[in-house]
Amino acid sequence: MQLKIVSWNIWGGRKLPEIIQCLSEANPDIIGLQEVLQDEGGANNSAKAIADALGYTYIYETTTLLIPSISHLLEKHGIDKNMEWGNAIVSRYPISDRNVHVLSGDRKRTALEGTVTVEGKSLHIFSTHLVYAPAQPSEIQAAQAQNLLKVVPKESGLVMGDFNATPDSKIIEDMASAMVNTEGDPAKYTADGKKIDYIFSTADIKTLSSGTLDSQASDHLPVYAIIEI
Repeated sequence: MQLKIVSWNIWGGRKLPEIIQCLSEANPDIIGLQEVLQDEGGANNSAKAIADALGYTYIYETTTLLIPSISHLLEKHGIDKNMEWGNAIVSRYPISDRNVHVLSGDRKRTALEGTVTVEGKSLHIFSTHLVYAPAQPSEIQAAQAQNLLKVVPKESGLVMGDFNATPDSKIIEDMASAMVNTEGDPAKYTADGKKIDYIFSTADIKTLSSGTLDSQASDHLPVYAIIEI
């Protein structure tokens, strides 16, 4: 069976109608989202809005509370209230066994895990967003990647997200040594003229094609992989 997987850092969902239109046209089966915003306390969650528009189900987990006075992200949005920020998984198929893995306490980052069941087969889906580290190498990033690999199963696993690391970095080399990088064209940028967004799979999953979707709805391009399970 073939499935279309998309990962996208949605920039807080500031262009939500365009995001929904892009995803509707792409027609993915499973989506990993990063930089998902919601009001403090849970209202107006951008992943929920996407899932509702597509008729999908979703799970979300807050990574941190953003406060306007110290958050550049909220400043970019023109938002003057506290917001929660995190990762989400959106799926055409049922999601169960929700888990949250803390990848680092310092500059906290997490990986959200959900089990997606497709025609009786369970897939372990992870959506994550590693810390921004402009000066490579980064000890915090390296620790986050290693902690992530510790919780990914050996089979039926998909890890997607914004790794804030280029293909020649140690972090991505470590990920690719343990999992399969589904994208065959590392030169294709996804943000800021760099390739920093990825989809990794366990070796039992076959990648049929991969690439990026064209969209101006975020400061990142969505990446996709068509897989066979």
